[in-house]
Amino acid sequence: MIRGYLLIVALLWIGLITTQASTQEHGREIYRRGTVSGSSVGTAAIGTDAVPLPSSSFACATCHGTHGEGGRESGVDTPPLNWKRLTSPLVSSVTGRRRDAYTPETLRRVITAGVDPSGARLYPGMPRYNMPDKDLTELLAYLERLGDDQDTDPGVTATSIRIGVALPLSGPLAPAGQSIRETLERVFAEASRNGGIYGRSIDLVAEDSLGTAAGLLEATRRLVTDDRVFAMAASLHAGNSADVVRLLESAEVPLIGPVGLSPHENGVPNAYVFYLLPSLYDQARAIVDFIAARDASRHPRLAVIYGETDFDRDVVEGLRSQAALHGLEIVAEARDATNATGAVLTRQPDYLIFAGDGVGIADVAKILDQSTPAIVLVGFISTEESGIASLPSRVAAHALFAAPALPPDSAHAAAFFSLLRTGHFPNTYLGLRSAAFAAGSLLVQALRSSGSRPNRDDLVRTLEHLQHFETGVTVPLTFGSNQRVGSAGAVILALDPGSHDFVAVSDWITPQTGR
Repeated sequence: MIRGYLLIVALLWIGLITTQASTQEHGREIYRRGTVSGSSVGTAAIGTDAVPLPSSSFACATCHGTHGEGGRESGVDTPPLNWKRLTSPLVSSVTGRRRDAYTPETLRRVITAGVDPSGARLYPGMPRYNMPDKDLTELLAYLERLGDDQDTDPGVTATSIRIGVALPLSGPLAPAGQSIRETLERVFAEASRNGGIYGRSIDLVAEDSLGTAAGLLEATRRLVTDDRVFAMAASLHAGNSADVVRLLESAEVPLIGPVGLSPHENGVPNAYVFYLLPSLYDQARAIVDFIAARDASRHPRLAVIYGETDFDRDVVEGLRSQAALHGLEIVAEARDATNATGAVLTRQPDYLIFAGDGVGIADVAKILDQSTPAIVLVGFISTEESGIASLPSRVAAHALFAAPALPPDSAHAAAFFSLLRTGHFPNTYLGLRSAAFAAGSLLVQALRSSGSRPNRDDLVRTLEHLQHFETGVTVPLTFGSNQRVGSAGAVILALDPGSHDFVAVSDWITPQTGR
């Protein structure tokens, strides 16, 4: 009986804590964004005859600061909004008038009508908000906590910052997932030494994605809603992860360096996902630059066979863009099919670029092996590496491959190789380990640079302003307000006929532009 009673009390207490947390997070989002779950909570207007606009147009934090510290907007000092200041009488720094202390009732009035506790109208630049009573109540509840020691984003405590990663930790891809996990753990352990991030350690929470798209989405959901991580890093995104990045955007959880293919940015990007490696679009552009320089004297003819994915179509767009820049002709474009290669070969290209998977490039190579004269096959390491070992020797001898990163070397990647040694890690999955190292290093730098009070908004802003960041295992990374892919271009590789290893036949190629 007692045990049952205690269980009921415990469940009620957990429910109370969850409700309080939800109320605070909704209030925080209203204060910082003017939204709840990404949608405006009402309208806001400035001036007597102003047209009401969505509340997201006039978020409180824009003028009063993320932590209510105050600031300066349009040449006017905006006052701090901590609870002690609000509930004490004082003289306005903007109008010079004395006002009485705010109460919950007069705070509601000032937010909705722009009238202070003494009955005076506020400075005209202060918006008046019209929002549902529930949302206003949650905003007021958050104002009581604004700027205090407990006003932290999910995953942040006085002693730790919780970072999540979704990886295949069971099934055939488990060794790959484990290589990323242990590399991240080592990066974060090093960063947590000697005081860590302003006195906080970085604690990694990993959830098993099972190596499937559905498992990745579910693992990410658990990290966001159950584990309540502050941010994520180096999750393994194989294939289409559109649902995952939409979830992160709606939850406003940053993801740094997902291990997978980067999208071609041709519009406003997802604000919360930062990719490190170049898109296939930009790798394709680098291929054309390389071909144009290599065969400038004979004006080479190009052809492309491509698969069904958006990433494959990115390759075609990149080829078209750069071929036009160099005045090169794409003599054939064909979807990957049984008879596609034969039809393309009748157009007599000098280079055949294949965008697809490992099975596809191996099939194309078998047909190319019978062609005369020899045509140079060009592929992409990111998507086709599994089929490269199957290329006929005659095709492999001339084949070229775009890679999204230079192979790590001891001169530039000393910190990476030191981590491998101190962690006693085997020299396996070096590509995955280097990607995890880059993502973890970038996140650590951003946390150190975004200040002693970690919050997701400041983390995103810090990453947006990052320029030429050296990871040692990628080219220098640069982001921007509408740039979420940190690098562009490729290095071109060939196969050494003796060792069958890849060798670089170019330096890093940043795609040329028409400007």
